[in-house]
Order: sequence, then C-alpha cells, then structure tokens
Amino acid sequence: MDRERVRVLVVIGFVSLFLLLSLSPIVFAGWDEVLYSGSWAVRERERWVVNSGDSWGESCWEYDNFTFEGYEASINFTSLRSFRNWWEYQDNKRMILLWNFSNIYVYMNFLEQHNLFGYIEDRWVQVATSENSTAFTTSADFWWNPLAIQTVRDDFLNFPSSVSVVMDKISATEVRIIILNCRFDTSSDVLMWNQTYSVSADWFVHNNLTFSIRHDGYGSFYGGMSDIIYTTPFSPDYWDTEGVKGFGIWDFIDNLIGGAVRSLPVWLQDQVAMLGGWFSWLIGAVPFLSQFISVVIPILPYFLLFWILDAVGSCVSTGNITPLGVCFTTIIGLGTSVVNVLVTIMGTIYDFIHIW
Repeated sequence: MDRERVRVLVVIGFVSLFLLLSLSPIVFAGWDEVLYSGSWAVRERERWVVNSGDSWGESCWEYDNFTFEGYEASINFTSLRSFRNWWEYQDNKRMILLWNFSNIYVYMNFLEQHNLFGYIEDRWVQVATSENSTAFTTSADFWWNPLAIQTVRDDFLNFPSSVSVVMDKISATEVRIIILNCRFDTSSDVLMWNQTYSVSADWFVHNNLTFSIRHDGYGSFYGGMSDIIYTTPFSPDYWDTEGVKGFGIWDFIDNLIGGAVRSLPVWLQDQVAMLGGWFSWLIGAVPFLSQFISVVIPILPYFLLFWILDAVGSCVSTGNITPLGVCFTTIIGLGTSVVNVLVTIMGTIYDFIHIW
C-alpha cells in the first residue's frame, strides 16, 4: 500500500512539474558570441585590447528573447592611440560599436586621427540612433558621407573617458535613448543624443539584442564596457547636461599650435607647458588683462583669415605671389614678437618670485 502511494505521488509530481514548465514564462537567455574575425589581444564582450600596429578585427554577441524594461551601458577607453610612419600623410585608429535592439540601432564611432604628416591630431566620438535601418554596420563610417544617417560628433574626447547609453521604457509603446559623453574637463555631461521611438507592445516582451564591435586602422587601444539589461521597471538618473561644443576656427588654430609644439624636442615642450601655466596664472591674476583677452582673442582668428584671403586675392589679381609671402612673413614675425614678449614677462615674474 505504501509502495502504491509512492508511485502515485511520483506520477503526480512529474505531471505537475511538466505543467509548471510548459505554462511558466521562463526565458533561458544569455550572451553568446556568434562570430569573430581579425586580430585581437583581448576579445571579450566587456573588455577589448589591441596592442599591435596595422590590424582589424570584428566580433558579435547576441542576447535573445528577453523582456525589455531598460538598458544602461558605460563605454570606457583608457587609451586609443593612432600610430604613424614618418612618411604617411594621414593615419587613424577607429573603434565602432553597434547595438541592435530588435531593429532599433545605437551607433558609436571612437577615432584618433593624425593629418598633415602628424601635424594635426584629431580625436572624437560620433554617435547616432536609427529605426529599421540597414545602413548601420560596424564597417560604415558616417562622418564623411553626406547621404548617411544624421549623426552627432563631439571633437573633445579625452582619455580616460566614458560614454554612457541609457534606454528606458517610458510608456507601453515608447522607448527613449539618451547618449552622454562624460567628459572629465566639464562640470556637466555632454548630451549627444536624446530621441524617443514608438514600438509595439510585443517589442518589449520579446526583444533580441545584438552587440557588435569592430576596429581597424593603425594603432592600439585599451577599452571596455559595463552594461545592465533591465527586465523589471527602473528609473534612470540623469545629471546636469550641456550641449555639444562646436569646433571653431580658434580650436583649429589651437590644434595647429599644438602640432607645432609636438614637433619640438621633449625638453622644449616642457618649457612651453611651463610658460603656458604661467600665462594662465597671469590672466587670472590681472582682471583687466583677462577681460581684454576674453574680448579680443576670439575675433583675432577672423582678422587673420581675412588677411590671408586678401593676400590671396591680391596674388590672383596681380599675378604675383609676393603679397602672400609678405602676409605669412609678417604673421610669423608678429607671432615671434608675441612669444618673445611673453617669455620676457614670464622670465621677469619667475625671477621676481624665485627666491630659493
């Protein structure tokens, strides 16, 4: 009798377990790498390292059939360097990250680039989102293509640096995407993207996420990501933000000056940096000088530009290159005089306070 009772209980237990598994909405989900190729020193979903020269690589992970309530990711690069041979006019190292949330795409492009034989150095992060777009791939570079989907680019990217992506369910049929460049040189995060998409209710219940990453070019990088997929409601926190700062003519001239400094010997670069520090202190110490510089300096590049254009126009109209030569020699002479004056001022201040 006891044996029959045990058999009945075992049968009832198996039937109950089968019914429970068949009716329960359990989703067995996780990250799976579905493809990879190319060269990697470290190729993990949350950590990427390449320390070789000219190379490329690509990898893709999938996370299938999950309930979407939100997503957060922080992408961090401690280093992204572009190498250049002395004879090369241009070189770059690029990292492209691409998320696909059931046909809603998030795109990021991190790049360091050298132009004019290394004289000009650029570094930026470029972002975009799109819906049902086959144009977004990890091999597509949108910054130069006028027919591409609109993107936003921040030319002020520092390392170590982090860029954050936040997606949250704001209604039964809407999802919002916010991308922030968390720059260390600003008091507020830079708001690069803020957009809302309409989706179906099924989009939240059965979502499929694909994350792809690709690198190419000549250089190295050390980067990684931490992310969370939320399957229960969450409320993201946003700090104070500011808009993307434009890259103006003064920034271009500052880049040119930076190229000139980078061409100097290391010991001389240190001296220039010291002079720059003294000059910054002097501007802050003398209010009148600070106000004068803040008013005059921003418009000087435009006078310089018009001066060069006038010299070019004179060369064209007269058929003589002399006006352009006089223009550049005068600019060089003026720059030399300004540097000499600054060096004299800094030297005088240094001699005055240097009592040890």
